[in-house]
Amino acid sequence: MKKYILLIALLFTSAFCFAQINRVFWGVTLGQSTKQLVRNALVQKGYTVKTEPDGSLCVNVNNVSFGGAYWTYVSFSFVDDKLYQVWFQNNEEQSPIKIDDTYDKLKTNLDKKYGTFVFQVQPTEGTENVSNYADTKTLVSLMLRSYHHIRYISLSYEDLNSYDSKIKNENDEL
Repeated sequence: MKKYILLIALLFTSAFCFAQINRVFWGVTLGQSTKQLVRNALVQKGYTVKTEPDGSLCVNVNNVSFGGAYWTYVSFSFVDDKLYQVWFQNNEEQSPIKIDDTYDKLKTNLDKKYGTFVFQVQPTEGTENVSNYADTKTLVSLMLRSYHHIRYISLSYEDLNSYDSKIKNENDEL
């Protein structure tokens, strides 16, 4: 009996140690996929891809579904030609359902999935609610905020190693 209890405890411990936050979106991977690979994957999915002034790739779509919510804007940012951030956004004027309901639903689902990775931060000016989750490689941030009297919800996934490179590159510019 003790062997079975020890085996079960070992399995749970192993599962927890190897648990991590999702890093793959539509066939591309944070910290690994190149800009061209991301562009190709998005085009294959039928999206029209635009390049933002900062070099990010974006798709303006009408209610793309991800994570059980609908999004009107999705952005893919890069550092050293590697996917650094995937950012989903919607606003109260374009959302098919209430922004507060979407936030609550996403927060509940993220808490269930990544509850062991949660950490609290103080909301910044204009931010009503923020929920963050991080493991050793990935940061997930869910935010509800106002900008020019319009309320927005955003969900972002960031590669932490690329973030360090981004900060270093920005500091090197000085």
